Amino acid sequence: AKGRELSCVPISSGNFSAATVPYEKIINLAILSRAKSVALAHNHPSGSVLPSEKDIDVTYTLSEKLETMSLSLLDHIIIAGDEYLSICDCMARMGDFSFAD
Repeated sequence: AKGRELSCVPISSGNFSAATVPYEKIINLAILSRAKSVALAHNHPSGSVLPSEKDIDVTYTLSEKLETMSLSLLDHIIIAGDEYLSICDCMARMGDFSFAD
């Protein structure tokens, strides 16, 4: 069914200041799940939902890598305490990001 969650998998862990992003693992999981799009979420232990430069770079890089496999990035969400922020939504509102169909 369209818009149905196919899988929710932890893909990486990090420390207070950084985590590695295994792009190939994300793409492989999407392909194995027969997904058309991917949503990425991570937490900010600092309590701030504001995206870092690295968060924005990850969003662009993952989107580009997914597109090469005919997949799209649905969203990249930051969670901090009881708050969350959609990086893709913020970037789209600023005109810096467009969603793949």
